[in-house]
Amino acid sequence: DNFLFFKLGVPAAMVELVKDSDKDLQIIAVATLRHLSARDWIAENFSGSGIMQSVIRCISWAHEDLRCQIAGLFANLSEHRECQSTMVSSGVVTAVDTLLSIENDEIWQDCARVLANLCANEGKQGIIHRQGALKSLVKLSKSNGEICQRYVAIAMRFLSSSIEVQKSLASGENESSFPFVEFSGSHLLDFQRAAAAAFASMSLNQTGQSLGLRKG
Repeated sequence: DNFLFFKLGVPAAMVELVKDSDKDLQIIAVATLRHLSARDWIAENFSGSGIMQSVIRCISWAHEDLRCQIAGLFANLSEHRECQSTMVSSGVVTAVDTLLSIENDEIWQDCARVLANLCANEGKQGIIHRQGALKSLVKLSKSNGEICQRYVAIAMRFLSSSIEVQKSLASGENESSFPFVEFSGSHLLDFQRAAAAAFASMSLNQTGQSLGLRKG
């Protein structure tokens, strides 16, 4: 029973193993946390668990197999709204960008799921945009995976609805990252819909209107 795992302190033990220099132990530890993170009980035990800090610390030197487990862990955690604040404050968006340095379909799909879930949280949209979510989404949009593309489109639709994000784009802070015009001409229906939804959101306020006109 997974709840018994929490009562016995297994997650805390796995967090300690993540810090170990043995690569095989790290994979086992993160894989265990990944499986546990799919359960609702994780939300009640996550905030002070130290999971995010320990896992993020090892990403820079993590090999591909370990990164697959980390991406899956992040994706599962992001499904729990109660976990999202800790994830964002721990810098998960920057961590996702690091994970994307390896081209792996499983990693990219899980990273796209992370961003789709976080972008759906209205209270976090501005923060994750400042952390570089749009840059990662643009990169993920190049994936050939249909599910990954769908997550990207969902994330883009939510992110573009944020007034704070629109103001940032209008100020020129992300001049090189405005994918919505390109999306509108995509052969992918999900990207076309994302572009249409983005422009519809922008048309509702003056900032968005001026941004839409300037970008064509």
